[in-house]
Parts: sequence; structure tokens; C-alpha cells
Amino acid sequence: MKKSKKAVFYSITILIFTIFILIVALIAVFNKAKQEKKLGEEQMQLIQKYQEGEKALFYIDQASKYSVYKAIYLFAEKGAYSNEPICGNILDNSKRYIMWQNTLPNPETKEYEDVECYPSKGGLTYNFAAFLNQELNKYFEIYPSAKIPKDNYDLQFEEKGQKTDILAIATADIIISSEGKDKKPDSIYTIKPSFRTELNYKLINQFTEYVNNSKNITQSMKSCLSEGSKQPDDDDLETCSNPSNFNKIKNIDNYGITPITSDKDYTILFDIDDSSLKNPYSTNKLNVRFGIKFLDKFAPPSTEIIKELEEKEEDGNKVNYLTWKVNNASDVKTYEIYYLKIEKGLNREEIPDSPPSELRKMDNLNNPFKADKTELKLELEQGDYYFYIRAVDQAGNFVKDIDRKPIKITI
Repeated sequence: MKKSKKAVFYSITILIFTIFILIVALIAVFNKAKQEKKLGEEQMQLIQKYQEGEKALFYIDQASKYSVYKAIYLFAEKGAYSNEPICGNILDNSKRYIMWQNTLPNPETKEYEDVECYPSKGGLTYNFAAFLNQELNKYFEIYPSAKIPKDNYDLQFEEKGQKTDILAIATADIIISSEGKDKKPDSIYTIKPSFRTELNYKLINQFTEYVNNSKNITQSMKSCLSEGSKQPDDDDLETCSNPSNFNKIKNIDNYGITPITSDKDYTILFDIDDSSLKNPYSTNKLNVRFGIKFLDKFAPPSTEIIKELEEKEEDGNKVNYLTWKVNNASDVKTYEIYYLKIEKGLNREEIPDSPPSELRKMDNLNNPFKADKTELKLELEQGDYYFYIRAVDQAGNFVKDIDRKPIKITI
């Protein structure tokens, strides 16, 4: 039977529509598969980035364990300063000592003064953080899988027992990204690389104790130097800086002190072996080094004149010598002898009690005798005299007031 034209048209229309539906369905299936594949790739990339981040955090954690101990050795060796303070440093026998106190000229008066640079508690924290960041940077530079920011940590310390818990707070994140077809970041994953580590050492407390102890030692030395060693043949500074005179610091095996004397000041260099640090990666002892310098403002103690004159015979003539005891200060440069002849009518019991510079009764006031020995030849006429003697050290110090009354001697 012959189909009508209308029937043929409907058949063709249904066929075309069916084919279109099939094409749309195939496209939908294809797009769904493509989307599912893309979603799966993104999930896989996210997992990979997470793994890379965890790997970086593990690396940082391990690096911190080594770095914290390396940092403490540098911290101690450099006197707890990451940058040199205004007090400067001193080099002695190839060792460099950061100065916690020094003698520096005043910009206005040009006179030298004692300047203190003792590290504060906040300074200790800041400087140790600088050393720790410095050591961590060495590890971060060679890490291949991600760019870890440098100089990235602020530190908080919590000291318990003989340990210090260090919380290192990162200021910048690690950024892990993948490139798309156009070489631009396709996706970015960030992670904050803060960490917590433990140091087997009471870092801040121990160094604070060094600071306080060194101040006490300096004051003890100044007090000792103001009195002299009381031993004529001793060096005052060596006697006054004997470690046996100072309070001991717990866990300190060797409190080495090197005293250095000059004309104008005193220097003490400290070398401390601290066994309280328990380093799991090394058996090296912690060596703490710093120095202190202060001006010599210590007048020699009073000088005692021996009352009896020593009579000697020279060229058939008898000569009188004024003698005195050697001054206890080891840096005496010269002795100045002042005298006053007691004239008739003058109250013989009147003994001057003013400093030589104010003794108008003294002869040769503006040009006193000076001697570098413990005796002085007296070429004076017979009579009664008062004598006063004072010692002057290399820094020009002397007792301003008469602390030992002049004595009366008859020639």
C-alpha cells in the first residue's frame, strides 16, 4: 500500500527528533563524565597539596629541633646579642666578648663615662628569636617542595622546671599552588607554619641570672677596689676579681674571669661553662661570654707616715729621711708630701684637718714634694713640722679629704 505524503513527513520528523534526543543525551553523558573527571582531578590536587603542606610542616618541626640548640650556642657565645650593642666588643686571645658595660665618651662633655648595655628580659627574647630565625633560614633555603618564608617567627617562652617551651608564631603562610595551562596558578593552598618545640634549658631565667650576677660582681669589685687589696705586692683587680669571692650560680662548672688593668679603667672578661643545657644532639658545653669595663674612680687608701725619722750618714753628715708604708693600692703612680713648719707662738697641738689644697699653712702648697719611693730626703732646717702624705694613682685619683691626720715630727 502506498504511503501518503503526510505519513512520510511524520516518519521523517520522528526520526530526526529521535536522533536529536540521542545526541543531546550523549552530550549530557559526555559532559557529566567530563565534570566528574575534573572534579576528581581537583580533589586529587587538593589531597596532594594537603600532603605537601603536611610534609613541609613536618620538615619545619624537625628543623626547629636542631635549630633551637644551634641558636642557643650562638646566643651564648655572642653575649645574648644578635647585633652588637653600643658598648661594642673586645677581642682577647682570638675570642670576642660583647661588652655589657663599657667606658665611652659623652658626646657633649667628651668626658668618658660608664655606659651600661646589660640585655633586658625583652631583649633576650628578641635576640634569641633572631638567632633561631637565622638557623631556620638555612633549612628553609634548601627545602625543594615549597617556598617557606624566612625570618618568619615571633617567639613566646614558657619556662617550667628545667625546660623552656617555645611557641614560634609564624607571621606569613606557606603558599602551595599548581599551574594551569596558561602558567598561572590554577589553585592555591595556604598553611600557617607555626610550631612548638622544647629546649632543655631555662633560657631566659638563666641569662637573666647572668645579668644580675654580673652586676653584683661588678659592684663587689668596685667596693673591693675602693679599699685596695690590702696586700702591697698584689694586683688589686686580680685580688678583687677572684671568683671565690662571688656568689655561685647553680650548674656552673667554671666561672672564668680574666681581669685587665689599664691606666684609666678596669676590664673583666667572663667565660662561663654552663652544664645545665642538655643537648640531645651534642656533648659540647655551653660557653657564655661577655665583658664589663668600668672607669677607675677609686682613690688609693690613706698612706701611713712612719713617725720616727730614719737617720743616715752621707759624706760624713747625718741626713734625715721621711719614710712611709707602701700604699695598698697597686696602681699608685706617685706620692705627694705636704709639710708645715710650726713657728714659735703657734699652738703646737693645732693639727690641720683640711685637704692639702686648702691648707694655707702648708709651705710649698703649689709645688708639693713628689716621690716614687717610700722615703724622702728631708733637707729642712731643725724644728717641728707637721707632715701629710697622699698617694695618687695612674688615673689621677686621690683622697680628696684628709682621712689620716698629719703627724708632728721634730727634725
